Amino acid sequence: MIYYINVTSWNLLESFVTESLSPHAFYSERSFGNNLSRYLDGGHELSEFLVLSTRETKSEYSILVDEELLDKESLSPVRSHSTLFTYNKTIYYKKGLVSFRFSTEDLLNALEAEAHILLDVKCIEKYKADFFIGNRGYKSVDVSSKLSNGLSFDRVNHVSIDNKFNALKGAIIGYARGILTSSNSSEQALKSDLVAIKNLFAGLNTSIMMSGDAVQNPDSIIMSIQKAKSAYDILRQIKTNLFDILLQQFKEIQELALKRSEELSANKFVDKVAEIKRLEDKKEEIEHLIYGIEVDNNLSDLLSELECIKDQERMNGMKVGKSRLYFKKGTHEYERKAYLKEEISRFESTHSEYKSLLEQKREINDRIFKLSSNSTIYDNVILGIFARISDIINDLIKKVNDTEELNDVTLNNIEVQSNGNICVKVASASQAEVEYFNVALSYIIANPTSEPISDALILNLIKETGIIYKSLPSSSSAEGNAILQCLRQYWGYKNRRVPSFSIPNDLNVFQSIMSFYVKPFGYDQIERYMLNKRYAEKSYAFMLWGACLGYASLPKTFTNIIYQDSELYKPIDEYLETIRKGLLE
Repeated sequence: MIYYINVTSWNLLESFVTESLSPHAFYSERSFGNNLSRYLDGGHELSEFLVLSTRETKSEYSILVDEELLDKESLSPVRSHSTLFTYNKTIYYKKGLVSFRFSTEDLLNALEAEAHILLDVKCIEKYKADFFIGNRGYKSVDVSSKLSNGLSFDRVNHVSIDNKFNALKGAIIGYARGILTSSNSSEQALKSDLVAIKNLFAGLNTSIMMSGDAVQNPDSIIMSIQKAKSAYDILRQIKTNLFDILLQQFKEIQELALKRSEELSANKFVDKVAEIKRLEDKKEEIEHLIYGIEVDNNLSDLLSELECIKDQERMNGMKVGKSRLYFKKGTHEYERKAYLKEEISRFESTHSEYKSLLEQKREINDRIFKLSSNSTIYDNVILGIFARISDIINDLIKKVNDTEELNDVTLNNIEVQSNGNICVKVASASQAEVEYFNVALSYIIANPTSEPISDALILNLIKETGIIYKSLPSSSSAEGNAILQCLRQYWGYKNRRVPSFSIPNDLNVFQSIMSFYVKPFGYDQIERYMLNKRYAEKSYAFMLWGACLGYASLPKTFTNIIYQDSELYKPIDEYLETIRKGLLE
């Protein structure tokens, strides 16, 4: 049987954040922390209950839910309305068992457009094939006038389960995303090499422009580029010429940097103060000649009038908070300004001596500026080449990421008990780091919070999990001692008690944990940090981050790679459904 739920556009959008729909009262009590808000639609729903109908009703937006998604015992028929039912639980969507009806195509298009700009709305593409247009059915019942809004005595328990599942789902999606996009050692090395080359050129840019030196040790830079090119050619069947272009651009940088260095060196032997004074005197002579020509040809009057109009534009601009407010087309001032500029330009182009003197003045000003600021004629060209080099390296990094094969995702090493306790088995890691990881993960899931991730939250997590972990036998092992020492160091470092901290080199899972602790404010920050450190096991960092954030707050930039392929998300969804049903037992 199909049940119909009428909703507003905003509440429909919100349901694609959580991949579920809940009674309005749940939202103020849950620890989801997502940015969208759930509004009470008095015409379609009650505060404590969802209102479902077995009869198709007219509405701008309707959700069609298969009875398989419902707990039949929680469905309560409404007296005097044989087709209406109330439901006091969250309905979790499942592909194939839910669809979405829009009364017009314009409403459907508007919702999709709005979803594009909302980062948390992550499931539109997943369910887009289940959108359809239709407005058949009976007139919908105004539930605010027909039904009484009673209390749901099971709400606290339902909210608690939702909180736990939100954290567990965030953890599972995070783990799957990490496994899916993890790189093997060769891919990891190539990505690290490209990032190193990018940082190398950024440093070279600063060195050339600030110190005025030529390129130092260019052979090492060329070798770095050639090494990355060789690795790329081995790992990718389709070749690219971007590395060759990069080498050519670097050759140009070498030549220009040398010329710039030579010009700056020549300037060092010039008495800059005396030279600037000589140039200022020369400029004064030229300005006197320019003024004489302007007076003799009545050009000074035109220039003075033009400057008066510009001054008035500046005054008008100040009144409205702008640097200038130009006169509108068609006004006397606009037409007069255009005429004056045309006459001045015509005179300059026809009077060769005047034009030559203006050019000499510009050259003297440029020379004075260069002597005062250490700039050269090569600066803009060099900066432009560095900008192109940055674009080339970014294109290479994107090309590597886009052409990397995704890994298979298996979740059979994750055990979730009916009380929400979770345990991840890792065959290739030490017992100490696996036990600490499970302590941290279980603590996060057992203590969901609506607060955003912060340094204070991470430091408290380190403190509490450290206390729990010290009671486990593996904490006394060599690996356990290294873990506890690193946690103490990092806690002290963040509290400004010690100058630094070090992460053990041979504990891959713990390196992933620490990557989350050090860079907890975004998966992209975690990924960059691990890439720079050459840490490989990012699935564990993503799992902690996903659990801490909760599924509702995961951005679609994180989940898109999973939801773009049904072969990827279907087994994950089946696993999550098993977990959710286990929480209800």
